[in-house]
Amino acid sequence: MEIINARAVTLTNFEVLRFLKEQKDSIKPPKGKKEKGAKHQKINKSLLTVTLETLAWLENSPAGLQEEHHVKEFAERLSDLCEESSDESGASIKMTKQEVVQLVNHRPGSAVEIQLLLENSEERFTEEQVEKLIQIVEECLPAPAKEEEEEDEEEMEEEVKDGEDLKEGET
Repeated sequence: MEIINARAVTLTNFEVLRFLKEQKDSIKPPKGKKEKGAKHQKINKSLLTVTLETLAWLENSPAGLQEEHHVKEFAERLSDLCEESSDESGASIKMTKQEVVQLVNHRPGSAVEIQLLLENSEERFTEEQVEKLIQIVEECLPAPAKEEEEEDEEEMEEEVKDGEDLKEGET
C-alpha cells in the first residue's frame, strides 16, 4: 500500500495496524542479518516508541483480530443492507464512509453503541435495521476473546457468591 495523499482517505484501525507493522519491519532489520560495511540507518527513537505503543494498543483493539476479508465482507453486507432497507420516504438508507470506519473500528454490540457511533441513528434507522446491523457486525467482524473470558469470570464469581450465601443461610 502506498500513501499518495495522507489526507485523501480515512483509514480503519485495521489498515493503520497493517501499515505500522510494515513500517516497524522496515525500521528494524531482522536479528543476526546485519551486514558488515552496510550503512547504519539512523532510527528516530521517539518515532519508534510511538509506533510500538500504537501497535500494542491496536493489537488489543478489535483491529488486532480483523483480517482483510473480514472488513471486505462487512462492507459488502453493509452495502446490501443499505440497498435493501429504505427509510419512510422509500429512499435507501445511506451511511458515510466515516460511519462505516467507526463501525469497523469499534465493533458495536448493542443498539446504544450504534446510537453513539452513527449520527441521528434514532431518526435514520428502525429498530429492525439496527438489529440487522448488529447481526452483521457479529457475523463479519471477529469478537475479542477477552470479553467472553471476562463474562465467564463474572458468572463464576456470581455462582461462588450465591454458594456462599446458601452456606451462610444453612448455619
